[in-house]
Amino acid sequence: MGCNSSIDEANLATEASIATKNGDWQKAAKLSEKHYQANLKDAEANYQAATNYLKLNAPTKALQILKSYQPSDKYFQKEISWREARLAKAYYMTGQFHKVLEVVKDYPFPKTYRGLAREHLKALIQLGEFEELKKELDIYQKKGIFRKNGKTTNTDFLFRAICNEMVLVKNKKQLELYTQAFQQWTYENEDTRPTRNLPFVKFYLRNYNEAIELLYKSILEEKSPRHLMELEMLLGVCFAKKGNEEKANLQIQKIKAMEKLPSRHDAFGAKYYHQARIELAMKKKKEALNTLNQALANKAEFWSYKFREDSFLIDLFENPSFQNMVKSNE
Repeated sequence: MGCNSSIDEANLATEASIATKNGDWQKAAKLSEKHYQANLKDAEANYQAATNYLKLNAPTKALQILKSYQPSDKYFQKEISWREARLAKAYYMTGQFHKVLEVVKDYPFPKTYRGLAREHLKALIQLGEFEELKKELDIYQKKGIFRKNGKTTNTDFLFRAICNEMVLVKNKKQLELYTQAFQQWTYENEDTRPTRNLPFVKFYLRNYNEAIELLYKSILEEKSPRHLMELEMLLGVCFAKKGNEEKANLQIQKIKAMEKLPSRHDAFGAKYYHQARIELAMKKKKEALNTLNQALANKAEFWSYKFREDSFLIDLFENPSFQNMVKSNE
């Protein structure tokens, strides 16, 4: 019986993974939850189930699953854990920002997963705790943030999140302060993807001419199709900010023609998603909303920075159609 149980669990995990790869978030969530319920001490199954409900835009359900986890002694012997990042994300999505801080405070592992660090800093911004933000960012820079495999990663990941969040809370003073800090960090770490970072630095500083000049170079050097599409989008947004609709529209056509997208979750609906960001920068709200709906029809996911956490879409946030689009699926 034990053998059959193991086979059933493996089959559920495989089926959930296939559903995720196909962008079937509803099916993936239900299957991954069933897989987790078969073994409440399985941290990875708990993580996957919660993640799929977050992708489904059901953070309360994700919280319920995360809180039900029954850790073994072995769980606390790891050097890093990423399940807590999902807990922090679910609290962030439900506006429980102080709870995010509690998750970080209680995190028992020596290495901090980068996703947890990101949600921590975002929560501090939402709470207006700017002195604490400065202190915690400094700590992360000194101690390091890490990927799932335990390898260190660059703090440009955090700077990008901070800048996005400052736009969301409409704090221009803090945005400029951290964009300047991001710029300094980029100059001091020239071997860590400056071609991806500097255009965003100049964009947040509203130096659109400099951003455009840098983007031409960045686009020529970029090897990743996913990051290339993001750079092409930013170029289109910069043209739109300068009032050059012709060139902004050319960027949309360029994105539509892109091929060889990576076989990963954030490729779903990506062309429409980036197109909508350019359209909104051109002040075409109706077109942007229609395009975002096309992104969803192509199985784009809600979670992470997309849609309601995306500063490029902030001008849609008060729109009733947009609010209906991003409402919780619970």
